[in-house]
Amino acid sequence: MSQVLEKPAGSIIEERQESSGLFLFWQQPNNRLIRWAPALFLLFWIGGWAVGWVVVFMQLIDGGWVGIEFFFVLFWLGGWTIGGLYALWMFRVLLRPSRPECLTLGFDSFHHDPGWSFNPFTGWHSYSDYAAYWKEIFKGRNSVELPKSDLNAFILDRVGERQRLAFDFGAERIEIGKVLREPEREWLFRVLEAWRTG
Repeated sequence: MSQVLEKPAGSIIEERQESSGLFLFWQQPNNRLIRWAPALFLLFWIGGWAVGWVVVFMQLIDGGWVGIEFFFVLFWLGGWTIGGLYALWMFRVLLRPSRPECLTLGFDSFHHDPGWSFNPFTGWHSYSDYAAYWKEIFKGRNSVELPKSDLNAFILDRVGERQRLAFDFGAERIEIGKVLREPEREWLFRVLEAWRTG
C-alpha cells in the first residue's frame, strides 16, 4: 500500500514492513545541546539547594529556632523541598533522550507511540494553553493501541495557522506527526486512510 503512494522528497518518515504490519516512524528533534545548558545550571542549583536544605534541617532538629521562628522555618523548609523536587524532576526531563514517534498499521489493529522530545526554550506560549505545557513536562508517554474496527476516520484539519493530523481515542483527540511538514502529514493521512478503509 505505502509503496503505491510516493513519499514527498526529503521526507523524514521511514517505513518498514514487519510481520505485524506496516511500521512507520520518524525521529523527534533531539535538542540535546540546547537542553544541556539548563541541565548544567540545574545541577549547580541542586547542589546549592541540597547544602541549604541540610544546614536548615540540622539547625531545625538541633533546636536552633524556637516559637514563631520555628514554624516559619518549617514552612520555608517545606517550600524549599517542593522547589528542589521540581528542580530534580526538570533535571531528569532535560537529560532524557528523545524517542521517535511511530505507528504500526497491523492487519486488524492500530498502534501509536507519540515518542518524546522537549525543548526548554520553546516556552508555554507555543502550546494550546498553559496546562498543555505542564502536561508535556509531567505526563508519561502513553502509547495507544486499538482494533482497526474501532478507529474512526483520521482528521486532517487546521488549528489556527497550523495543520494537524489526528485521531480520536475515546474523548481524547490525539495528534500524529506534530514535527512533520505539511506535505509529509498529507502523505501520511492518505496512507492511514487507505489502510483504514482497505
